[in-house]
Amino acid sequence: MKKKIIIAYLCSPYVSKKCFTEFIFHYKKYKPGIDHQLIICYKNLSLDQIKNFRKKIKGINHKEFIDPEKKNDFDFGTNKRLVKKFKDNLFFFMNGHSYPVKKNWLKYYYSNYKPKSIIASSASLESISSKSIYRNHLDNYFIFFYKLIKYHILFPVFPNPHFRTTNYLILGKDFLKYNFDNNLDSKEKAWKIESGKNSLYNFYKKKKFRILVVNSENKLFSEKNWHNSHTYAIGNQSKKIMSDNHVRKFAKMSKKQKEKKRLIVWGF
Repeated sequence: MKKKIIIAYLCSPYVSKKCFTEFIFHYKKYKPGIDHQLIICYKNLSLDQIKNFRKKIKGINHKEFIDPEKKNDFDFGTNKRLVKKFKDNLFFFMNGHSYPVKKNWLKYYYSNYKPKSIIASSASLESISSKSIYRNHLDNYFIFFYKLIKYHILFPVFPNPHFRTTNYLILGKDFLKYNFDNNLDSKEKAWKIESGKNSLYNFYKKKKFRILVVNSENKLFSEKNWHNSHTYAIGNQSKKIMSDNHVRKFAKMSKKQKEKKRLIVWGF
């Protein structure tokens, strides 16, 4: 029998309040299609701020996790502390920018889950290392060369396969197997977890996990054909199940911008 599933949605001051409103709207509109426990994770928020968010979600069956950690150690820190309380459960993690756009969305992930697997909403081959060869116009040449060297040390060159950590399903016990940085105090360290040389993907791949993307046709895609899922940075992303800030950003790009982004993400 499969484990109970927990939806862990992260609510923090680093994401606009509008995103939380959008999540609630889409959560109501697109039913998950399977029994679950919704947990709203409050991170780095004052009691008054939490009270305002509570008003918005009033009437929706859920539980709360108020993260006791005062520093910002990003999604991964909060998720790790939550999972330790319910490690025998399956977790569907959602960052603050995410919401579903497909009926029965949670069922797609749950129905495809098997032991030693991770089911993600989207993935990418993008490389921070390879992108660093293009100088940011705000960086002087010293900073440019510093980043170039540092990112080539920390991140694999293209293609750098990894699943995007905006939304994914994983067993709590499996999540805790990863050795998270106890001093996760910078965006760069969070990037390393997602797409660095010891990324979540690379760690679990060595452990022989199945790491798959599922799309709105309920089809599964492995690394060699992630792009065929049409969930991120290709075509109209027409088969996505979840929306997030980067998915929406791509949708608003011009044709030329989309072609450039697709090249960065998929190499063609």
